[in-house]
Amino acid sequence: MIELQSQYFNKVEGIKGKVVLLCFTLRKYSVLKIPTFAKAF
Repeated sequence: MIELQSQYFNKVEGIKGKVVLLCFTLRKYSVLKIPTFAKAF
């Protein structure tokens, strides 16, 4: 039971890490893109 809980916890932590990384990448990407996008108008 404890083994199963730790596997589940590791999986959740891995997903959280990916989400944080994705948000960070998107934010960095949008910060780079918004000024050039604004200049296009």
